[in-house]
Amino acid sequence: MDCKKSESVDAYIAGASTDRHEMLQGLRSLIFEAAPDAVEGIGQRMPSYKLYGKQFAYFFNGKNHISIFIDSKIVENNKDRLKGYVLCSSGFQMKLDEPLPIDLIREFLMLKAEMIKRADKKR
Repeated sequence: MDCKKSESVDAYIAGASTDRHEMLQGLRSLIFEAAPDAVEGIGQRMPSYKLYGKQFAYFFNGKNHISIFIDSKIVENNKDRLKGYVLCSSGFQMKLDEPLPIDLIREFLMLKAEMIKRADKKR
């Protein structure tokens, strides 16, 4: 099964090679740890999470990496801490032969959740 064409996150992860399941499930767990109320779905052909109707996070199972997308401001403000990772505007790529940077991802997700909660309270 091609995980890129999945209709659910469970199917997306199941469609990935077995050696990636733990990393992908780890990202999913970190997302729900930071935002238990997040709504999970597939968006832009990858697992997508919304919090209070706002985009919270995505992750992607690439050919030679796994990526997480959280927020462009968070990435920009932490470029020094993300040395060694391939960056994109709102996220970064992780190598398959290295463990997930769990503490860093958790911190970024918590920051994003707080940003969304503050913006939601202003409405």
